[in-house]
Parts: sequence; structure tokens; C-alpha cells
Amino acid sequence: MLITPQELKSVLYSYQVEQITDEDDEIVSEAIDTAEMLVRGYLDSANKRRETAGLTKQQYRAWRIYDIDAMFSAEGEARNPLLMRIIKRIAAFNIIELSCPDVLSERITDIYNKTIELLQRIAGEGEYALSRYIIPDAVFVSAGADDTDPDASESDLDLPFRMVSRPKFRHEPL
Repeated sequence: MLITPQELKSVLYSYQVEQITDEDDEIVSEAIDTAEMLVRGYLDSANKRRETAGLTKQQYRAWRIYDIDAMFSAEGEARNPLLMRIIKRIAAFNIIELSCPDVLSERITDIYNKTIELLQRIAGEGEYALSRYIIPDAVFVSAGADDTDPDASESDLDLPFRMVSRPKFRHEPL
């Protein structure tokens, strides 16, 4: 886990967590795990989106891609504060959802929706497909990480870019 249940106190008071979960640590751990899985999914979507962009292998390596495993295995001060805040907010929403799912306050729902919107910006989904938000100080895959790719041909690796033309258009007689 990137965050611990004790670190949720920046988004929820500890007495609130204890009252909502009846002091069951398993519920808190499940809420945190679910939040981390959701964030991992969006970051993975951002990486996959880059893979299918039709770039050459060299362009793909030059493009900044998140190293998700390194980001989620970081400890202490090496953890990304924005990523931690996003996970805490989603975990808090998951915990508050237990208290009374019918009467979630507008403020909590608004915070959750803004957090999901930020994740969509990071992943470049929906209306943010053309303007992506890059997580500052995130761990990116190093430029040589794709060197072991079996699909990479020497011509893809040597050229700085590749230009191709479309097939010639011909008017067909009716």
C-alpha cells in the first residue's frame, strides 16, 4: 500500500473513521486498496494510450511514460504527494460511502468528482484527450527501458522520425 490507514487523517478525522467502520481495520484497508487500484487503472490507461498512438519505437521511448510499479512501491519522502492526495480522497469517499450511501453530502461528492476529473486529465480521456496533465515529479520509465522489446527493428531505433505518405488517390470512373 502506498498510504497507511493512519495517513488518512489528512482527509478524515480518526474518530470519524472509527465510527463509520466500527473500528474494523479491514474496511479501511479495503477502501485504500480500492482507491489504489482505481488510480493504477487510470495511470495504466495513460500508458496504454501512448502505446496505441502510432508512434515509432524511438518516439515512444522519448515520450514520458509513468513507471507505475516504482510510483506505488516508493516509501517515505519518495512518494508523490499529489498521487497520495488523490488516493486519500478516493479512499475517504469509499469509507464515507459506508456511513449512509443515500445521504452523501454534496461537498464530499463534489470532491470525489473533481478527483476523478483530475485522473481523467492524467489519463488523457474524454474531453482531455488532446491536453494531458503530467504528474509533477512522477517516476517515468527510463529512455532505455524498451530496448529489450522483441518487436523493435533496427530501422525503428536508428531513425529520429519516420515519414510515410498515403496511397495515391485516383478518381474511379462511374
